[in-house]
Amino acid sequence: MALVKAVSRIKILLHTNAPPELGNRSGYSGQAAQFAVRARAAGHEVAISCMTGIQGHSRKWNGIPCLSSGYLPYSMDVLRPHAEMFFDGGPGLVLVLYDAWTIDPDVIRGLATAVWAPVHSRHLHHGAKLFFGGTGAMPIAMSRYGEREMRVRPVPVLRAAWH
Repeated sequence: MALVKAVSRIKILLHTNAPPELGNRSGYSGQAAQFAVRARAAGHEVAISCMTGIQGHSRKWNGIPCLSSGYLPYSMDVLRPHAEMFFDGGPGLVLVLYDAWTIDPDVIRGLATAVWAPVHSRHLHHGAKLFFGGTGAMPIAMSRYGEREMRVRPVPVLRAAWH
């Protein structure tokens, strides 16, 4: 008889573009909306740290907190404060749905982080290799091609989550 450990319910801070209904119509925003709703339905507590889409205020979308984007590129000025506020001293996962090379390693240092990242070019972006190698963030491939490229390069792939 196989023993299966129950999956713990966790707090997930999704750092990406705001959902489409909040004015951002990118592929990332559509994927974020689908993921956030499904993760919440699975029992996880979810908030979206918006890179773009809303600024100067936070609001709820389908009952999910969407936290204001910042002023620096990729909202690096608000990612850590959003995580600290949302996790409130407890455990949680920062899940970035975007290109890994855009994330400042110092901002996520010490935070449990996974990055669901695309591979847009023939090889994994050099900045992404440096990011994953220097942060300990767990990469998640966005496509089979991305998974192959991440495996060829010195990047351990936790999962492939195709969209």
